[in-house]
Amino acid sequence: MPGGGAPRAGRGGGGGPPEPGHSGPAGLREVFVVGFRFLWTHPLLRPLTVLLTLLTFVTMGATDLLVYRIRHELGQDAAVVGYVIAASGLGVVGAAFAAGPLRRSFGFGPCWLGSVALIGVAVAGTGVSRSLPATAVLAAVFMFGMTLGGVCSMTLRQEVTPDRLLGRVTSAFWTVHNAAGPVGAAALTVLADQHGVPAVSVAAGVFCLLIVASGLLTPLRGSRITGAPSVRSAPRAEGAELRP
Repeated sequence: MPGGGAPRAGRGGGGGPPEPGHSGPAGLREVFVVGFRFLWTHPLLRPLTVLLTLLTFVTMGATDLLVYRIRHELGQDAAVVGYVIAASGLGVVGAAFAAGPLRRSFGFGPCWLGSVALIGVAVAGTGVSRSLPATAVLAAVFMFGMTLGGVCSMTLRQEVTPDRLLGRVTSAFWTVHNAAGPVGAAALTVLADQHGVPAVSVAAGVFCLLIVASGLLTPLRGSRITGAPSVRSAPRAEGAELRP
């Protein structure tokens, strides 16, 4: 893992012997455990990791559902699929410009939960819409929500994690929530083949809204973190105990 290896290389100098306990499978496991422990003990990163794992499970296969819907259920060719995917890129561009101002105005929690709500509405809408322009707009909304949520979660993790733990926490964070993605994509495509894209898309959209409802029961609902020093002090104290 690059995040765990870079600090060791810097401390060990050029070509020196590796530090004890940081090489081989045991060392990689220790890096992951330290990062995961920090995620699990942080009051915001813990619910974020759990909810993002569920979100990744249900959204990893969203593009597959969109392509199948356009090609097989709406009877369009590959060129139309390309146009819709290209239009969805506008959502990425829009979120790139809007993420900073939105987070400064509303804080992390409302922005992240709002992005998940947008994703849920867009997933359900693309599954039932028979209008290609509407589908393209909903695809752009989906990508707007995904990008906004991604920017918010990554910046939060960087703000609250001590610099010396950032690589380990990042490794654990991505490993945990990305592990569910391929399983979810396979499950969604199998279900879509059996029950059709509209039913599965609506179910996926409802699942996203349930994630939002669950998030409202966690500290995420009132989080307005904007990088203030007081926010970083508690995680740094925890990180001192987690240092191997």
